[in-house]
Amino acid sequence: MSDLIADLPKGPLTPFRETATFDWKALKVHLEGEESIKFKNEVYAVLSRDPIFARDFSRPSTDEYREINHKRWKAVLEHQFIDDFFAELERTQDLLEILETYDQGLSGRYALHANVFFSAILTIGTERHAEILEKTRNNEIVGCFCLTEVSHGSNTAEIGTLATFDKGEFVFTTPHDGAIKCWAGNLAQSATHAVVFARLIVGGKDHGPHAFALQVRDPNNYRSLPGITIGDMGTKPGVWDGVENGWMSFSNHRAPLWTLLNKGCDVTESGEYKSAYSSSRERQSVSLGSLSAGRIGANACRLAATIAIRYSCARHQFGEKPGSDNERAVITYPLQRHRLFPILAQAYVIRLYQSKLMNHFREYMMRMVGGEKSPELAELSKEVHGLSSCTKPLATWMGVAALGEARTCCGGHGFLQSSRLNNLRDDFDPSQTFEGENNVLLQQTSNWLVAKKAAGGDLKSPMGTTDFLVDGGALVDGPVVRRVLGAYTWLVHHLIAKTEMRHKELKAQGKSSFDVKNESQIYTAHTLSIAYGERVMLSWAQAFVDDAPIAFKSVLQRLVNIFALDRIEKHLSTLYIGGFCSGGSFGEWVRNTLIDEETLLAPDAISLVDVIAPPDFVLNSALGSSDGRAYEHLMAEFRRHTDKRTPFWGDLATFLHHKQQSKL
Repeated sequence: MSDLIADLPKGPLTPFRETATFDWKALKVHLEGEESIKFKNEVYAVLSRDPIFARDFSRPSTDEYREINHKRWKAVLEHQFIDDFFAELERTQDLLEILETYDQGLSGRYALHANVFFSAILTIGTERHAEILEKTRNNEIVGCFCLTEVSHGSNTAEIGTLATFDKGEFVFTTPHDGAIKCWAGNLAQSATHAVVFARLIVGGKDHGPHAFALQVRDPNNYRSLPGITIGDMGTKPGVWDGVENGWMSFSNHRAPLWTLLNKGCDVTESGEYKSAYSSSRERQSVSLGSLSAGRIGANACRLAATIAIRYSCARHQFGEKPGSDNERAVITYPLQRHRLFPILAQAYVIRLYQSKLMNHFREYMMRMVGGEKSPELAELSKEVHGLSSCTKPLATWMGVAALGEARTCCGGHGFLQSSRLNNLRDDFDPSQTFEGENNVLLQQTSNWLVAKKAAGGDLKSPMGTTDFLVDGGALVDGPVVRRVLGAYTWLVHHLIAKTEMRHKELKAQGKSSFDVKNESQIYTAHTLSIAYGERVMLSWAQAFVDDAPIAFKSVLQRLVNIFALDRIEKHLSTLYIGGFCSGGSFGEWVRNTLIDEETLLAPDAISLVDVIAPPDFVLNSALGSSDGRAYEHLMAEFRRHTDKRTPFWGDLATFLHHKQQSKL
């Protein structure tokens, strides 16, 4: 096992590791698999030896950051960790995990080209786009994805860029500033090609948004092509300043017909539009469904838990008796555990959920790329979209909140650049609004759930995430998760009914369907989506625990219990108001059991962190290092700035001298 997973250094964390009830290396292998660990080890080894990936805690300028981000991106490609990112999806996910924990800006640059641009052409293009796919595989071009516009982000159906058929070509125009493409990563300086969404106009008829694979720059001189203007959106917080988010406008730019990504639709040379889809909404759900999946919440929770829990073990404050020898480790205080252990539980549960979702999504993509058009696949598409539209918000909200909580759990030192926590909070912040604004995405889930229930018939689904709707849910006895799942089942049923009732009330008032949906979000549809997503996360994590070896079952169950209790506690008011329970017994059970589970988890906390923690080289935190020597790492950074005269020392000295002279 030591050949696969290195031993951790001895130090202040050793006593906390010695209390573990399980073998952390064996659990890591069980969670990730040997192939994944071997691949990650190879990548870590290569990156740690490459000088371009060395870093300190200084803050580069925008231009410096973009140049080093470019060099690191180029190095990742030159190291050829992945031969074919679609054929090697599991290894691609491993690589993205490494890059996301190392630097979100680097992972963004890589993923936008290798995943988003490539996947869009692969899934909604056809054989006529084989050449551009091959060039992407061989890194002969740089791709980006242009959907968002200045005046339209979430409401992609109303984008304004036009692609008008004219004499056997498409003419791209930007009718007004609101229709300028923006937030396209890689576009500002590097992209040679782009997947551009525009309204397809044929014979004066608007067929709605379609996707096109356009060349936007000449790779020989890096000038934008005629009729295309490209610019930069300016500076941004955190590592995302290293990503060139660009804007682009069109002025009668002409492109050939083959640029239309034509799976399911096409335009002939004579100007005839053909489509296999019954509506633009159906076409959009197929082409944009993957964009709703959240992949980074687990990494945010993982980094937050690693840094804050390790530091909380290393730092000692206060005690029953005076003297530093009597001070207690901060992690021994119940309130600190209550703040941090749910984050650790989230890191595990979201990761387990995401792994299962990706397996389903991989199956869906393979079947769709293969041309299948079965009713079951259509249902799977709706379910993938409905599920990811609520779990992406949940995961990213949990992740960003976790980093904020971890930062304050680390006190004043957590505010330092060398803790990395504030930077990580900025780095993960955009996840709450990219790939869909979270609150808007949640509406898509509730719309799907309410429509599915209203349609009657079979409530079961291909992935099984709505099978529980067959049961009404009730207060039950038994293990923690069984009781909580019963509460969630009742809660989802209750919220569907409340949403339907609210819809009827608003319709009776003469409200439009648009207003009906908007005015039924607060406390009903919005909460419905959250409850459904949390229930799926919990049930999938529990299924993993049920199949786990006995050596890990107890500690994994404790994590899932903490997740279950922490999440359902936030719904207690709705459960009581709705009549699921009365009196204080259920609420008291939730809260008291949560505290008990956190106490019981304490001996295993550090080893659970070790299972999911990235190497120190990637973590890059003075507070979260695996050796637990936080003060030594802090002082090493402090001493880098010893006795440095400020650049304005002369002006300061002159000012003070004048003040002294004025008293004479």
